[in-house]
Amino acid sequence: MGMLGGGGGMPDMSQMMEMMQGMGGMPGMGGLPPMGGMPGMMPPMEPARPKTIYAYGLADGAPTASLLTFYPNYIDSRKTVQQGRRVPQAQACDAPLADEMSEVCTYLKLPHVLEPSKKYPRDWLVSGRVRVRLVRDDGTPENADVPTRKALMLKMAELVPKLQSRKLRLEREAEEAKKKAAAAASATTTSSGGGKKKGKKKGRR
Repeated sequence: MGMLGGGGGMPDMSQMMEMMQGMGGMPGMGGLPPMGGMPGMMPPMEPARPKTIYAYGLADGAPTASLLTFYPNYIDSRKTVQQGRRVPQAQACDAPLADEMSEVCTYLKLPHVLEPSKKYPRDWLVSGRVRVRLVRDDGTPENADVPTRKALMLKMAELVPKLQSRKLRLEREAEEAKKKAAAAASATTTSSGGGKKKGKKKGRR
């Protein structure tokens, strides 16, 4: 037999290596993709964001201690005053993000930084804040339309819902929620339909 050694026993190691080379190696071994490339496993990790993003009007590394701080809770209509809301509920907006507040500051040409990982002390589930310069060194406002902290919070609450990036994000989240709901409904239907009981067979007489 071609696969047996000279004495009729199992082939030695050199013969096995030759046979494997002739067959192109063992299938599914050398060609396995690395773990990170296997679909359906762990989702790809998003790159870590810097602790401080100099979003507009400030040089990288500029001191930020004198800047005014704004958290999303300040203008969130879902939050109570005790939870940090600082504008009337009727003038607040629904679930703003620090990134959206930063986008508004850029639109208003206000020098600011975005700190995406900072937590609000009263609500640790809320991430992100912006730190803004409203007044120049000579005492004049950066933007005459928002000379004070309160004016900026009201302007943020007004403009955040109008952001195109926010509209796209909400549409994407709504679509993902619909897909998850459809998948859950399909799984429920499949599991309930697969448990049919078989009738008892009548015994032979």
